[in-house]
Order: sequence, then structure tokens, then C-alpha cells
Amino acid sequence: MCYCEKSEKELFSDLKGGTVPDEALLRPCCWKKICQVRGKWFKEIGDLVWTMLCDKRVELIRQRQQPSGTA
Repeated sequence: MCYCEKSEKELFSDLKGGTVPDEALLRPCCWKKICQVRGKWFKEIGDLVWTMLCDKRVELIRQRQQPSGTA
């Protein structure tokens, strides 16, 4: 099952706790739903948690784009 197939309630809980799986941060379908859930409950998901998830997503994308054997 793809992470984005989870219920909005489950995604909200993960977002609030900052426990979204790395793979979900990288998959476009999951990221879209994550953003939708965050928008729906904007005030309940803290800016710090959201910023940390966004920063983590950027870092994961950069790591994937690096050629093999580079750090």
C-alpha cells in the first residue's frame, strides 16, 4: 500500500508527530496528499515540524540526485 492511500487522519497524526516516512517525502503522489492534509489542518501542524519535514525532503532529493560514489 502506498503511503498516500492512508487515511487523512493517519497522515495528520504522522505530520503532527514529524514521523512521515522518507519514501513518502520523495513520492510525488504522497507529497501531494501530505500537502493537502497540511493545508486542511494548517493551524494544528506546527511551523517547526513542517519546516523540518520540508528540509528533510530537500535533503533526500539532493541525495538521490548525486551521482554514485560522491558524498
